[in-house]
Amino acid sequence: MTPAEYIAEMLLFFEDEIGEENPIGAFVCSPLEVRCLKDEFGDRFKAIVPGVRSLFMEPDHQKRVASPYDALLAGAEYLVIGSQLKEGLKAGLFQEDRVNRTNAEIKRAYTQLVH
Repeated sequence: MTPAEYIAEMLLFFEDEIGEENPIGAFVCSPLEVRCLKDEFGDRFKAIVPGVRSLFMEPDHQKRVASPYDALLAGAEYLVIGSQLKEGLKAGLFQEDRVNRTNAEIKRAYTQLVH
């Protein structure tokens, strides 16, 4: 069973068990699984996505990664990007450069999503 299939199964289980009182409004998944889950559930649940690493970042301990741009285009509503902004120096980039590049990727994704 893939991680996306497992998450989908658990979301459906809790909906069946708890019914209309279900307090689950979001799921956490890698950026590689968000599209599959959004295709299945639409806007019923928000997607919280860790494992965000731009190409200028070292992958670090994360195995299933994507850029902020790709994660947002896949359907993520919330990104977990602490290391993206603070650590993972690659190609001699300073923190301000990483923050600015990350911001540019996010803006580019939102521009694409609006059009």
